[in-house]
Amino acid sequence: MLRSNHYDLAFAQYLQLRQIGYIAVDEHKRAQLAEESLKSLDFIVSVPGKKHLLIDIKGRKSSPQTPIKRQKVACTATNSSHAAHTSSTAGHAELYFTHQHSRLTNALSAKLPAVNWVTTDDLQGLTRWQQQFGQDFQSLFVFAHIIPANKLPGIHQDSLETSFVTYKNSSYYFSGITLQDYTLFMHMRSPRWHTWWLKHPDFRRLAKPVSCYL
Repeated sequence: MLRSNHYDLAFAQYLQLRQIGYIAVDEHKRAQLAEESLKSLDFIVSVPGKKHLLIDIKGRKSSPQTPIKRQKVACTATNSSHAAHTSSTAGHAELYFTHQHSRLTNALSAKLPAVNWVTTDDLQGLTRWQQQFGQDFQSLFVFAHIIPANKLPGIHQDSLETSFVTYKNSSYYFSGITLQDYTLFMHMRSPRWHTWWLKHPDFRRLAKPVSCYL
């Protein structure tokens, strides 16, 4: 976590408002694991009854062209138990999820911001931290998007049931995607800058409101 990064600070406020325990990791210094230098995490989040979370916050700019619709969606299981089926014709994997209808949350509609690139350094760092912490933890990219207030009609942004928070007069929406899902579907974005991304339909299908993981 960078204390000068408003995305990180907004997420910290999101957790504080919901009284969720967390450790904010100082990102100014890279961690040393054996002789390897690793990109630091942003947050380690304690989730009672679930896997604890290793979170890397990715702040991304986006501005929906039309107002966001208020809708209810079921949180979906995104863990190692879901099945991957490889198509013999298309040559790519498709994930099939088990829907959990017991918990509903307000979420963005198909207008969900889809800017979702990460770097090779992000991927390698989160992968190594997952290996170190083990199976009781789940690695998560949390994408933080600032949503203009006029694009959020009828949504109580600080409601405990949503994945929004207001920080310094700006509204932030947080969506999460597991490291496992991201690496399965990612594509090279820029060889020069060592960046990767998910195609927008894949991101909108796999990313969940962060409240689903808490």
